[in-house]
Amino acid sequence: MIPDRNIRVGRSIYKLICNLFFDEIYNKIIKDNVVITNVEVSKDLKVAKIFFIAKNRDEKIIDKILKELERLKSFLRKRIADEINLKYCPDIIFKFDYEEDRANRVDELIEKVIKKEK
Repeated sequence: MIPDRNIRVGRSIYKLICNLFFDEIYNKIIKDNVVITNVEVSKDLKVAKIFFIAKNRDEKIIDKILKELERLKSFLRKRIADEINLKYCPDIIFKFDYEEDRANRVDELIEKVIKKEK
């Protein structure tokens, strides 16, 4: 079972990262293609896994996005440390959210089938 504090910290990081992506990050690859889906924080609050999906599912673009996100890691950690009151600033790990991506693909297929039936 995940402690409530971890859930609250994860939500706070999620909100902050989403706001930063919207307001302060001007990297075109990230701004146009990345959607943050979830943030999971470890029990000791020292690691935050940030899950994302890409609007463009091309593997080359996903690799580019991961490289750009790695470049932004120090900026994001600094902002997390400034905005969220924690003893330690969590290390950030970016992961492509395959579950969310699969769900979106299933939704698209269902919509196509419905359109064909009409």
